[in-house]
Amino acid sequence: MFNVLYDFYGKNPKSRLELLIDDLKNNDVDLIDKVDVKNILDYAFLAYVTNAHDSFSRNYFLTWEEDQKWRMYFWDADEAFRNMPIDLSAYG
Repeated sequence: MFNVLYDFYGKNPKSRLELLIDDLKNNDVDLIDKVDVKNILDYAFLAYVTNAHDSFSRNYFLTWEEDQKWRMYFWDADEAFRNMPIDLSAYG
């Protein structure tokens, strides 16, 4: 699924996902160049506004795009508006 890359010495093949996990564990500051920050903020905002609590644990796609950036996309958001803290029935 993810392309295999090699570490600095050309040994130990790792997938792009494994390299991302390594960067996250090590708090790598260069990670900012590897993710689409606007996309991640848009995703977080959408998850918050729609009250989609499970959107960060399982209901997303994580993709590596041609521009060498990670992006997150929603999916399976059918429960997103069900547990809203306000009564939306007054709006429609």
